[in-house]
Amino acid sequence: MAEILSTLRIARKAGRLELGDEQVGAACRASTAKLVLVANDAAENTFSRATHFSGFAKRHCVTVPHTKAEIGKALGTKPVAMIAVCDTGFARVIAERLAQDNPQRFADAVEDTTRLDESARRRAADKKNEERNKRFGKH
Repeated sequence: MAEILSTLRIARKAGRLELGDEQVGAACRASTAKLVLVANDAAENTFSRATHFSGFAKRHCVTVPHTKAEIGKALGTKPVAMIAVCDTGFARVIAERLAQDNPQRFADAVEDTTRLDESARRRAADKKNEERNKRFGKH
């Protein structure tokens, strides 16, 4: 499970995480959130707010097997109860790592994030090909 914290740390350094209620809500309303994570010791109200926020972006909201303090320490901040992952690649990796221990519980999240990541990769490849075609006069 330490792999999840290290992936979150890397995503934070890359600027692909939103931390806390307000930022997660804003990311979900803007549809930039790809996966919403909640600490396992978060209050029931926090989990219900995260579920509500994730409904805006039509994304999964999952509970991670780490406490607020553990997540905050890994990210170098105060304790954090709610996180929005705003990158398809990071969301996919985190969902896959969560599914290693409990495949049935996280199967839908893995399927959704995998689909999002493949779609984003396909769009990036199409954009790159279009740019190349413009540069070489094929378009």
